[in-house]
This record gives sequence, C-alpha cells and structure tokens, in this order.
Amino acid sequence: MSGIVDESSAARAGKLLGLDYVVIGRLINVSKTGGNPTSEKVNCYELYSVQGSDGKSSLRGKPTTFTLYEGSTVVTFEAKYQVISVETGEIISDDIVSASDNDYVKYATYHGDYTKLCAINPDHTVVMQLLTASSMIDQKLFTADKNLKSAEEMQTPIIKGLADQIANGICGKFD
Repeated sequence: MSGIVDESSAARAGKLLGLDYVVIGRLINVSKTGGNPTSEKVNCYELYSVQGSDGKSSLRGKPTTFTLYEGSTVVTFEAKYQVISVETGEIISDDIVSASDNDYVKYATYHGDYTKLCAINPDHTVVMQLLTASSMIDQKLFTADKNLKSAEEMQTPIIKGLADQIANGICGKFD
C-alpha cells in the first residue's frame, strides 16, 4: 500500500480490504532547536585552612574558576492525518497535530576539589557566620548528567504523543 497519497486511492484500497474507513497521514514538519550547551567561567574561591599563631585554624580562599555548562534541546514533529470514508471517498475528519520532547542539562567542571568551592572569599573581612552552606557552590552541578538526549532518543516519545493525539481525534469523531 506504500505510495498511496490521496483520498480516492486510499478509499479504493480500503474497499479492497473490506474496511469502512481508512486513515492516512504524513509528517509535515520536524524541527530541532538547541543542542549544544553553552559554557561560562565562574569566579569563586577554593577554601583551605590556615593555622594561626594562636593555634586556631581559619579558612582562606584561593581565587579560582570553574566552568558552568547549560543547554537544552527541543524536538517537535508535526503531522497531518485524514479519516476517509471508503464508501464515499469523503474526508470525514482531518487535522494537524504536533508533539515535542525536550531535554535540559546544567553541569559544571573543575580541575580540583569541587567540594571546597565557595562563592565568597573567607578572608579576614568576612565574618564567619556569613560563610554558610548557601555560599558554597552547589556540588550537584559537578556530578550532574553532561549529555543532552539526541533527536533520535526523543523520537519514540514524540511519535507516541502524535499517535495518541491522532487516536483521540479519531475516537472523538465516532462517539
């Protein structure tokens, strides 16, 4: 049946198969946006401990940078379908539906001990109470997934979404 592209051909083929209705469709648009994470250098401090002359330890920060990556991909498929009466060749229903999938990554890299990275410098001017957990760099960034899904990986859920919309459209027509 490959190559059937119009209503009358579909209706004739449906009659040969003993059907009442035939559904034909085609993909009319595929779009992809994004795909490559962007990177930026982020200034911060790597904490280290210093022993004072009084025997007490204090924190200091060595200026450094880490690289922050962020990006997304969105893939959208658009399809047109028609429900055709085999008896009359009339288009009973037609519609255009679309479905999409997306992926997002945000991660960081650092050539050192990322668990010691801090957004503020704990030098003598910073009161230690200000050096809280919220001033530490989010460590989850350094262990986060670094790969965006490919368009091929997103294809299956997108096609399922299109199929569900088409099925719902057809079923709604015959309630």
